[in-house]
Amino acid sequence: PPVLPLLAVVGAAVATAEAALTVRRIPNEHPLSVNAVGMSVGAVLLLLTSVVRSEPHEAPWVAGAALPLLVMVVTSPLLFALYVVVVQRWSASAAAYQLVLFPLVSIPLSAILLDESISASLLLGAPLVILGVYVGALAPDRRPADPSNPP
Repeated sequence: PPVLPLLAVVGAAVATAEAALTVRRIPNEHPLSVNAVGMSVGAVLLLLTSVVRSEPHEAPWVAGAALPLLVMVVTSPLLFALYVVVVQRWSASAAAYQLVLFPLVSIPLSAILLDESISASLLLGAPLVILGVYVGALAPDRRPADPSNPP
């Protein structure tokens, strides 16, 4: 079985959870400064990993790579800053629901920028994901109040 890809996914989930907890521990910090520190640490770690693995360090300026790279450079800090804002205002558990929304943005962008096709499963699944996020993170709590535990 492909163990390394599985470990990468688990590592990404752990890093995301740790980022949410770290952001919650430093309240009232501006999202751009948190973003600057997070992206800088991430860039150094990626560069070190690349050097250790002896990967080539060439700029990917092949035809068609400029626009996706520009979108990535602009949207990554924006996305992280929005993530920080949400985590600062919601609980870490509720903020985790926004991660399942990322593909709903990235898939249409890849269709526009890279001319990829959008499948019927995405069109059917997207409303279910949005409904799940609403029920899990946004819908008001409908449980009856516990009279022995006043708010």
